[in-house]
This record gives sequence, C-alpha cells and structure tokens, in this order.
Amino acid sequence: MWKKLFVILLSLNLLAFVWVALWFELLPTPKQVSRTPSPLPANAANIELVVGQEAVNTYLSYALTEQKDVQKILSYASVTFQNQWNIRFGLKVADKVVPCDIELTPVIHQGNLWFPIDGASLGGFAVPKSLLFMLFEHVTWPSWIVIDPFAEEIRVNLTSRPSGQYRIRAMGYSNETRRITFEVSMMPAPLSTKLTSKP
Repeated sequence: MWKKLFVILLSLNLLAFVWVALWFELLPTPKQVSRTPSPLPANAANIELVVGQEAVNTYLSYALTEQKDVQKILSYASVTFQNQWNIRFGLKVADKVVPCDIELTPVIHQGNLWFPIDGASLGGFAVPKSLLFMLFEHVTWPSWIVIDPFAEEIRVNLTSRPSGQYRIRAMGYSNETRRITFEVSMMPAPLSTKLTSKP
C-alpha cells in the first residue's frame, strides 16, 4: 500500500514541477537597468555596525513597507542565521505571490553580499536550483541585485545601491557569533541644506 502512495505522491510532485516550469517559461522576462553610484567623498564619516538576524529581519520589515524597489518584488521576507542562511520570502511574479525557501552561504566580496544557492523549495516542494533561477529571470530586480544562473548565486551589491547620504558595505560574517558586520558611511549634508536648516 505504501508503495502505491509513494508512486502517487512522486507523480504529483513531478506534474507540479512540469506545470510550474511551463508557467515560468510563458512569463515575460523583464529588463534590468544598471546604475552607477556617485563616488564616496573623502570626508565621509564611517561607523561599524555588528548585527544579528533580529536586526536584519527588522530592516526587512521596514524595507517591505517603505522602499518601493523592494515592495515590487517581495510580499514578505525573513532570514535565519546559521553556518548557512535560510531565507523565506514571498516572490511577486505576474500578480501572484510564490512562497520560496532557500538555503545559501554568505560570501563577502568587496563590500557586497554574494549568496551561492545551496538548496531551494517553492510552495513547500524541493526544486532544482535551475527552476529557482528560471523564476528569478521573470522578476524585475533592482539594479543593485544581480542574478547569476551560471554561478547559481544572488549578488546583493550594496556598494551600488542608491542610498542618498549614506552608503553601506558588508565587512564580514561570523559563524560563531552569527552576526554580520557592516560599515555605514555618512556623507556630510550639502552647504545649502545647512544654511536653510539654521533658525
């Protein structure tokens, strides 16, 4: 009896996989616009921040309510820090929200966070990484997030992110403390702003 149930369940999973793959192939592929940030001035003030997953999840909650470039692609998001990171998020694709769960390894590269993908599931079903990246190709990502299907990684280029009077660089991640270190650079306000702010 259990063999029949196993075969039925496996067949349903395969059918779901084929249906999702075909659905993704029919979606239009958005174009990504690149943007070069302005250089950091020499008199910028630098602050080092060491944060855990609670602070990152608080920032994600803020970004989902306040930042339009994040709102366009995510319905919800949370991260769990371990040797590998587990990220759960709802990806907005063609007016639908696809629940995703991915395991990845954080790599610090020249102030940016690059994430080689170790495993993934969509809607509660484990899927090949190729299917996940097929889905990613149909999402309008901000210019500072790069999806590389050949390297099977997500590159969050913090140094290229438009951010007004502050810039953020990733400096390191500790498996022991499960905390990540950022350098925040704050640019001085323009002279015109200082003059208009005086009483």
